[in-house]
Amino acid sequence: MKSRILTQACALAALALMTVTTSHAATEPPPSDPALEQRVDADEQSGTGQVELATGHVDMGPKLVGEDVTALIRDDTATPPVWRQLSDVALRVRDKAKLDIPNEERYAFLGSARGKPAYVVPQTQNPDVIWVGWNTQDPAIVKLLDRGVTMTFKGHDGPGDFHLFVESGTFDVPPEPLWNGQGEAGQKFWVDLNTHTHANWVFTEPGVHLVSFTISAKTKDGAEVSADGTLRFAVGSEVSLADTLAKSAASQSPSPQSAAPEQSSNDASAAAASDSTASDSTASDSAPPSSLASPILIGVIAAIAAIGALAALFALRAKRLRAKRLRAQERQQ
Repeated sequence: MKSRILTQACALAALALMTVTTSHAATEPPPSDPALEQRVDADEQSGTGQVELATGHVDMGPKLVGEDVTALIRDDTATPPVWRQLSDVALRVRDKAKLDIPNEERYAFLGSARGKPAYVVPQTQNPDVIWVGWNTQDPAIVKLLDRGVTMTFKGHDGPGDFHLFVESGTFDVPPEPLWNGQGEAGQKFWVDLNTHTHANWVFTEPGVHLVSFTISAKTKDGAEVSADGTLRFAVGSEVSLADTLAKSAASQSPSPQSAAPEQSSNDASAAAASDSTASDSTASDSAPPSSLASPILIGVIAAIAAIGALAALFALRAKRLRAKRLRAQERQQ
């Protein structure tokens, strides 16, 4: 019991300390986060087959396929990374992602989700939860487009509420909502070219969730280009993988939950065949989140947040020192 409470306290402390490398239409980019530094190579290949991804790092984003700007998922769980069709990927959000949203005024934009349990794909990586972001780093895209892209929300199809927002990393700056599933289509934010970003994805209810969007931009020649896409989330450890992959973005009614839990698998066909097997989630996964309202626990969260902030600063300083030493060695050679 104490372990579960402490784990959730750590998760909320991390939620409050989250950072981002790119936000909406800002004139100056925020400081770089070393955890988000990555290189996207021009020769990265396309993945084949349907997959379920439950842990590890993935990004949605534009990629030039032939002469077309296409919305794809870069699957960093593969070695080397591959680009996959969105329709081939089910993003599994296990019960381990459940936590209590703080009942604070800064989260008022979350509406009914505020102060209640929800499934959260966090802005900073949790090794037990899929880590979903976006990047504009495909070399061909960087060469083709002018300045950046606009990410426009088209709609959310699924039970309950959906929210996408970013934390600045400081307590005096409020979170910034990007997409609200209860709002109208057309909500948009700007992303600079050659950047990599993560945010908080919040789902209030388990089930199959489709999040549809459009990536639009202008080329350096002034031509307008765009690509539509739909992310498929299987929210909850027991939600049917087959339903998630089969559901159409045009459907307006949420798919029913599977009567039996499924094993996580990178092969969708294998996972669909094992619908009757035992769930990979443990009893602690499915247990309801403990309340975070007690003063003692609030103190624990504050302490963890402070320790986490110091650890992040020390880690950043160490990375910078290592980078300086490497550059000095390269100059000497």
